Amino acid sequence: MVSWNETGACLGDECRPRLVGFIASISLRTGAYTLIHEVSISGDFNTPNNDGIDIEDSKNTFISRCRIDTGDDAICLKTSTIPVYNLTAVDCWIRSKSSAIKLGRNVSDVTFSNINITTRYYDESWWGRAEPIYITSCPRDETATAGSITDIKFINITATSENGVFLSGFKGQVLSDIKFINVNMIFKRWTNFSGREVVDYRPGCQGLVSRSTGGFMMEFLD
Repeated sequence: MVSWNETGACLGDECRPRLVGFIASISLRTGAYTLIHEVSISGDFNTPNNDGIDIEDSKNTFISRCRIDTGDDAICLKTSTIPVYNLTAVDCWIRSKSSAIKLGRNVSDVTFSNINITTRYYDESWWGRAEPIYITSCPRDETATAGSITDIKFINITATSENGVFLSGFKGQVLSDIKFINVNMIFKRWTNFSGREVVDYRPGCQGLVSRSTGGFMMEFLD
């Protein structure tokens, strides 16, 4: 168990395992950016809470030429206190049995380009249903609020997946200006895990909901 606070005890998301972490006491000068370049991440494919790269409460991030092989979300953008914006990810290879690319509330000005994705099903107790791209503005729990997600681009994306893309706004907070340009997705089954017709809203909103699936599941979009 790893703690990132001064008390030595973990709390909530702090209890999740991390190989490398940057905490709030690190500050960058105005105009600076964060570069993640040619990084290979090989996570345990059978361990939950095993994300590849989590970008939280950050701006001006560039991810390039990374190889991410993990059992949970591969690249995840989310906020706790301030929005995530101005992020570009290019020329990456991703394999996941959760969601390959996942965006939560209060995210804007993001581009993913030249990304190769492979996702597959696992047991239904595992959050994420092999979505190559998963975007939701749904609040994570009853203490959170819905947030905007806008100006998101996916360009030159190749995906082989057992499930489709998930795009879900929330009542009063729709997704807007989401663009897919030159996306090639092979949608097929190859594992023996259940692929019953459900969509996964976890950890917030509705849990697993019986609903037909396809290449794209979309709701509350503008």
